[in-house]
Amino acid sequence: MKELTYVYDVRSAWNRSFFAMAAHDLGMNFTGGWNVDQHYQWDPNVNGEMADIEDREHGVVNLGRLNQTEFMRELSDSKVLIGVGNPWWSPSPYNALCQGVPFLNPVSISM
Repeated sequence: MKELTYVYDVRSAWNRSFFAMAAHDLGMNFTGGWNVDQHYQWDPNVNGEMADIEDREHGVVNLGRLNQTEFMRELSDSKVLIGVGNPWWSPSPYNALCQGVPFLNPVSISM
């Protein structure tokens, strides 16, 4: 994800503590590159401040917003790209698959 707001959206596939819990249970790190912008599709005066999900002590690392070259380099070193379900139109899964990196695609069925 490129913006922290995506894990606060109701469409997010994972609760915000998922990555730290999974890192602990699996004994591996989760690395991402997201921006923490309290005003990107968010109103902190109405919704409260968003707490960052980065938890380096527990294996969740935020590299910050990456440019395309940095993102592709990090992606190529990944074992898997995990989607968060938002935004649904992200090109990142295609970039991963083109580099041979599997993509875990969360599927949500609305009724």
